[in-house]
Amino acid sequence: MSSRDEPWVPLSPAALTVLGLNPDEVWMRPKEAAALVPGADALSMRKWAANGLIRGAYRLPSGRWQLPRSGVIDMLEKATPTVARPFIASDGPDVVGRSGVVDEGS
Repeated sequence: MSSRDEPWVPLSPAALTVLGLNPDEVWMRPKEAAALVPGADALSMRKWAANGLIRGAYRLPSGRWQLPRSGVIDMLEKATPTVARPFIASDGPDVVGRSGVVDEGS
């Protein structure tokens, strides 16, 4: 059985203090944190933590990650989603063809 398959036991406030982590913070596993991020999974959360995108993320000696809820929220607030602007008929005579390419003068 790998360490990821074993039941997870939250760290006690004393253990968090020994590790230098804030015991008043809400600490989550990657799977729990992924529930806060649309379209994310536990693997994505671990990768983002390893790349320093989640402020305060801590990797335990066992290899498991502890993610602070505030760090996940900060990451979400800093993210700027890319949203495509929809074509609006009042934009002009351009028409989007079947291929998705704009055809002028159609």
